[in-house]
Amino acid sequence: MSPGWRLYLFKEQREFSELLTKVRLSYGVTGLAIAGAIVFLSCLLHLYIHRPVREIINSLRSGNLPDYKGTEELEYLSTTIKETLESLRKETRLLDNIYHVAITRRGEEFFDEVVFTINRLFGLNSLIAKLSPDGEYADAVSLFINGELKKGIRIPLKGTPCEDVIKKKHMCVMERGSHREFPEAMLLTSTKAESFIGIAIFNRKGETVGIMNAFGGAREFTEVDIKAFQTIGQIVGIEFERIQEEQEKDRIREQLFQAQKMEAIGILAGGIAHDFNNMLQAILGYASLLKMNTPEDSPSYNALDVIEKTSLRAAELVKQLLGFARKGKYVVELLNLNDLVMDVYKIISRTFDRTIEIKLDLDEKGLLIEGDRSQLTSVILNICINARDAMPEGGTLTIKTFKRMVQPGEIIHPDARPGIYAALSIIDTGIGMDEETMRHIF
Repeated sequence: MSPGWRLYLFKEQREFSELLTKVRLSYGVTGLAIAGAIVFLSCLLHLYIHRPVREIINSLRSGNLPDYKGTEELEYLSTTIKETLESLRKETRLLDNIYHVAITRRGEEFFDEVVFTINRLFGLNSLIAKLSPDGEYADAVSLFINGELKKGIRIPLKGTPCEDVIKKKHMCVMERGSHREFPEAMLLTSTKAESFIGIAIFNRKGETVGIMNAFGGAREFTEVDIKAFQTIGQIVGIEFERIQEEQEKDRIREQLFQAQKMEAIGILAGGIAHDFNNMLQAILGYASLLKMNTPEDSPSYNALDVIEKTSLRAAELVKQLLGFARKGKYVVELLNLNDLVMDVYKIISRTFDRTIEIKLDLDEKGLLIEGDRSQLTSVILNICINARDAMPEGGTLTIKTFKRMVQPGEIIHPDARPGIYAALSIIDTGIGMDEETMRHIF
């Protein structure tokens, strides 16, 4: 169209009004439809979403577990929340039981209560055991099996699931077939156990000190069960270590008590020895004086000689008492340990009963040590005499000298540091001694 041109459309007013009426009607119908749809969707949301969610929330607020049945998705949500809460409640109940045991029991009672608790919570037999030094056995501290509590049973670990647990330091969980998979496992086969769960017990240094396991009928172990079992294992490990520390403290207290007692005895012995020594000197002096003034062919001469020699032996005894009391001095010199043994052998080979065979197994090159010859000889001789008394019907006494290597971390004596030591072993085949005697032999 050329610039400057305009187009005019002429229509009757009646037709235009009809068009406007139709447009307005369409808008009204559409609005009503939209409003109806909104109301309908709101009803659906309330019926299928808001009301179920409100039902679930109200159950939780009242402390109950939700149990919604209806829409698949919300029913799944309700079931998931219910299972999670049940799991948490179960875990809390388990931990409460464990905590109660941990704060109310100690030592042997604690371990007994733990195996009872495992049986009560899991319905399984249970074992807590200490690992032997060689790692081949476990000594039962508390074993709850077939409704009975047992103790002191030594359990071989070879061919059992615990063998792998200790070597690899991980948990072993079996829900079925445990006694068939491990036919050498005494506890599993005797109870026909299907399920098994076991862990190693560690100390703070990460060293394996024991094992704990539970076994019985087929069952599924949930994550809560496994966590609870691990928690119990940690508490058992803490109790093991606490007992060990208490035993170490008792040992140190006993050593201190013995040291104080020996010091008191030493002071007493020193005082007696000094007084006795003064008396001996007078006896020895007058005996020697009389002996000098008595003819050798006189009957009194032999008696005086006996008095003099006896007094000298008594003086030697006083010297040992003073050395024991640390008021005298030992003669510390370089000695060959084999020579000391031979000195004793010459005595015992002539005086011991012939029913006792004496064997010597001495280091070929000999072992040099520092010490007092008289004291060490006395120690070796006294031990041999004790061995003889332990073999009234005869037997074998073996005396051995050898080199002994003490490895780092090995404890054979509180003062023994790593290195090579001269060692003396005296072994007899006698009746031995009880624990009470052993505590007092030194």
